[in-house]
Amino acid sequence: PEHYRQETIENLAASYEKNLKLLIAHCKQKQQAELTPSDCGLSPEVSYQELDEFLSQYVGGVSMREKVSAVYRLSPMQQGMLFHSMVDTASHAYKEQFTFDLPPGGINVSAFRKTWDYILQQHTVLRSSFWASELNIPVQCVHEDLSLPFVELDYSAMPASQQKQALDSFLQADIEKGFDFTVVPLMRMTLIKTANQSHKLVWTFHHILLDGWSFPILIRKVSDAYKYFANHERFPIFETDRFQDYIKYLGSKTKQDHQVFWSEYLKGVETQTVLPFVGQKNKESASTFADCNFIFTLDVSERIKKYAQQHHVTVNSLIQGVWAILLSRYAEQSDVIYGATVASRPEDLTGWEHRVGLYINTLPVRATINKEMKIVDWIGELQQSHIRTREHQYAALSDIQKWSGLSGNLFDNILVFENYPTDFILDLLSDDALIRVDSMAVREQTNYPLTIVVGLSDRLTIRLSYNEDLVPGFYVENIRSH
Repeated sequence: PEHYRQETIENLAASYEKNLKLLIAHCKQKQQAELTPSDCGLSPEVSYQELDEFLSQYVGGVSMREKVSAVYRLSPMQQGMLFHSMVDTASHAYKEQFTFDLPPGGINVSAFRKTWDYILQQHTVLRSSFWASELNIPVQCVHEDLSLPFVELDYSAMPASQQKQALDSFLQADIEKGFDFTVVPLMRMTLIKTANQSHKLVWTFHHILLDGWSFPILIRKVSDAYKYFANHERFPIFETDRFQDYIKYLGSKTKQDHQVFWSEYLKGVETQTVLPFVGQKNKESASTFADCNFIFTLDVSERIKKYAQQHHVTVNSLIQGVWAILLSRYAEQSDVIYGATVASRPEDLTGWEHRVGLYINTLPVRATINKEMKIVDWIGELQQSHIRTREHQYAALSDIQKWSGLSGNLFDNILVFENYPTDFILDLLSDDALIRVDSMAVREQTNYPLTIVVGLSDRLTIRLSYNEDLVPGFYVENIRSH
């Protein structure tokens, strides 16, 4: 009573009631729900007017407002991929092309197409378009009622040599076709008949949609759904997998905490770590890539696993330690940095292990070579340091580079340790699987001059993917021998 008069409070309440009723009346007049920047997590960068104008534009003769059900930010990794793809439109970086042999005996094409349309409806990320500059920040939009672009080709009448030539030409043309990020979906399917009862499936998509973990999840769902549609049965309805749940999760993390950690982590770093034999022209523009693969024997693979287990480190940490030592010698630096692509699926996000999307991030790994330490102790220290970075794994690499105080990129090479759910992989190796991974050919590349991809099952495998225009092949062969 000593602060406000009763008349003031009554006027305030009356004004509040009046404006609330006006707001309710306004909403009731709308034919459909309208998204606001607050609903989409776009505040404060995007105003209501800017979002309204964006959704009012017509694309393909249809208003965005009519066909878009959600708008939200990109994950840090999606931002990076979109940036590199927009900067160099001719590059094949992050275009993924998978080729499979389908089981002999023919395929029900109608059921197969229905299966993929069903999969699109189940996962919002597969129905997302990406807009880089229309608003103050990049956004992705979830579209409704989509069908997957599906093309059928018939090579069955061709002799084997001509068929191979035709397939190679198609695969090259398909990867060069690329994607328009504003046109959904950013994936397409081609079914090629190679014989009376034989088909090849070419599945092409942009990496901005999916990580490696998502791949076996999707293929298992495709196999399960296909059986229902092929038998004219009704497939069970599951809750929609919403990628925006992950984006909201990322939004709950404090950027300031990330800045404090990464600034301290990189404190004292005086220069970037770059491979001395990489060409000096723009490292992110050339697009001719090659692979150098090597597979360790079962015996050596088991010895590596046993060594890691005995010393309480992971095989991933062991490989990272080896690469850090080699990188130190190549760059002639005792304090080196390289990139590591990590899985960033939050275990406190409901259903994290079954979600489909780009749940990865690339982080800098700093390794200071200490010749006074035993190698096993040094690798253990490297592992603990890497574990600490995982607590701040959701920061954008562009922000981390800014916080480092150094100009340009911190590194020009990355290490990827593939770690997929084992039970899903076993499903894809079964005799009755619709799509089997043992018949799979993969075509993919990043924007880095050198990417080291490590896989571990019964054998340890390493693939050195390198930009031929920037890295001479004999250097890669030397790395393999080292």
